Amino acid sequence: LAHIDKLAGQSVEIIWQTGTAFYHTAKTIIEDRNILNIRVLEFIHEMDFAYALANLVVCRSGAITLSELSLLGKPAILVPYPAAAENHQAKNAQAYVDAGASLLITDAGAPEKLTDAMLDLVNDRNRLDSMSLKMAGFAKPNAVNEIADEALKLIQNP
Repeated sequence: LAHIDKLAGQSVEIIWQTGTAFYHTAKTIIEDRNILNIRVLEFIHEMDFAYALANLVVCRSGAITLSELSLLGKPAILVPYPAAAENHQAKNAQAYVDAGASLLITDAGAPEKLTDAMLDLVNDRNRLDSMSLKMAGFAKPNAVNEIADEALKLIQNP
């Protein structure tokens, strides 16, 4: 929100999922300022459509989210949830950062760094493409079958 005017002036479209607590505040500000390139949603019910539209995803770094991003090859800026048990979201994110598939910005650093990082990335098509390929490298599209095969092996050879 601190950088809303900077984002409003860009040639980029933003889908902003705010959650329940901040939804009405964000929506009112966007409407009052007549900002047309930012769409505020309380919750995204059809994430597949949002992912399809996205060139860049800014999100937390839970395992399911990272699995989805990997399968879709979506580059991301990961902002790990700081209260996650044993800091697992930061650990999840670091593997993707180390591979060049994403950037990591801490929750505390987000107010200062996130907007510029987003704008730098969306304006660098080559970097987004490179990150996308690296993100897709984490995909395990046959994971269910591989797990089932291993389980069957264990059952057959206890």
